[in-house]
Amino acid sequence: MRKINVTFLILNISLMTISCEKAKNNAANILFPVFHDGKYGYVDNSGKFRIKPQFDDAQRFAEGLSAVRIGDKWGYIDKTGKVVIKPKFMQAKSFSDDLAAVEVEKVNYAGQTERKWGYINKAGDMIIRPRFDMGYDFSEGLSRVQIGVDYSFIDKTGIIKISPQLDQADNLSEGFVRVIMDGKIGFINAKNELVIKPQFDYADDFFEGLALVRVRGHYGYIDKTGKMVIKANFVDASSFSRGLAAVKTVPDGRWGYINMKGEIAIDCQFDYATPFSTYNFQDIALVKIGKKYPRINRKGELMPIEILRERIDDTLLLLPPPPPPPPAKRHFKYSKKPYAKLEKRTNSVIIGSFSEGMARIITRIGFGWIEKYGFIDKTGKIIIEPQFDDAYDFSEGVAAVKGGKIFRDKCGFIYKTGKIAIMAQFEGVRKFSEGLAAVCVGGKWGFINNKNEMVIKPAFNDAYYFSEGLAAVNIDGKWGFINKSGRIIIKSQFDDIFWPYSFKDGLIEVKIGKKAGLINRDGRMVYIKKDITN
Repeated sequence: MRKINVTFLILNISLMTISCEKAKNNAANILFPVFHDGKYGYVDNSGKFRIKPQFDDAQRFAEGLSAVRIGDKWGYIDKTGKVVIKPKFMQAKSFSDDLAAVEVEKVNYAGQTERKWGYINKAGDMIIRPRFDMGYDFSEGLSRVQIGVDYSFIDKTGIIKISPQLDQADNLSEGFVRVIMDGKIGFINAKNELVIKPQFDYADDFFEGLALVRVRGHYGYIDKTGKMVIKANFVDASSFSRGLAAVKTVPDGRWGYINMKGEIAIDCQFDYATPFSTYNFQDIALVKIGKKYPRINRKGELMPIEILRERIDDTLLLLPPPPPPPPAKRHFKYSKKPYAKLEKRTNSVIIGSFSEGMARIITRIGFGWIEKYGFIDKTGKIIIEPQFDDAYDFSEGVAAVKGGKIFRDKCGFIYKTGKIAIMAQFEGVRKFSEGLAAVCVGGKWGFINNKNEMVIKPAFNDAYYFSEGLAAVNIDGKWGFINKSGRIIIKSQFDDIFWPYSFKDGLIEVKIGKKAGLINRDGRMVYIKKDITN
């Protein structure tokens, strides 16, 4: 007869009991901000209020504390709801690496009141004095800050480790530099040879092989020989971007878009139009219709704002560009004649936090802000030159990118060296998460592994990242959730899902019909919002 080790059995049962209690306590300790009867409070993942609604605004908990607004000032509470840092800040961000960015009002040396961002610790002490125009979260020991229009990275002592100056190799744009003489603009090449004689009242840099020029008050486009390939028939225009250029016609004064043959690609119907850019791996442009600024796709169709939602943290919402400033001049000699070299209007802006030791940068060139993405390391050195039309942060050793000379109009993945990890073959991609990445093929989304094997065949209208073993997918306009084998775990029934578009701590916010709230991993709604406008 086999003996049973009673001591071991009792110990095992005890450990299981402790483990279950610990998991239960951890679940109860996860709190979510919700809007209820005009105030914000916090519920646990069962939907039960742990901190009653009492705040005018609230953020998620991070590192044990959460920023809340009482009246017009922000402070911080702990998970019991106790105010541990008094509300005294104009704005406040979540804690990361034991520090939080806060905005305060201060009097400058001129006696004027101004707002600046600094960093506090969990005791509420100001560790990095307020001197920034914007502060962001720390990531991998560095935080992005804004000083004027430039971005830098600081360490936890406030020392700038990466300066805002990301030097360009030269002022060439597609091999040409604009020069001015006797009030007219022309072009020289890299050898300082005059290629296109000064004859234009205005000229932008070359983009996609053509340069925007103004002749007798109207705009057209020249090629690199100086030939006017698109006649100067427009009262206003922008440079080409993604194969299209915004133009304003006469006599109606409406804006539309032309292709590189000068043909109308999108009818002139807008009060204003901006160049196309790539956001969330889709080509879109901001236009003005009346008092509204909707986004359109390359077909001229209005696009929902949701396509930009993954880029909120990057502060890359499109705005109409400011009017062109007067061209900067730097004099030099050419063939014994004084020319003024028109500086290339280039502004390299650090836009992302560090992820796996790399941060995204975006290079904006020209008055129309033609954009290219690249990557820097923690020394500020450009490791991957700005060349892509769009890019995600590095995740699981690779970054999803779109466009550029290598990828053209397709999406793929690169290593941290800039070498191709997965060739450009997809119409759309998401970053890798939990070993899989969503990709779009033939208008449908599926999932690949890091070997570029299609493990979940393309069958969805849209898809997001895997988190906690589940990924959101869209089937016929409704959102549901699948596991890593592609099996539907929560059926497609939701009209929308909200940031971060994946499960976090066992919950995600969704909307179905007129009802919105939090669901758990079983698909059960554990909290229903009374006011779905918030």
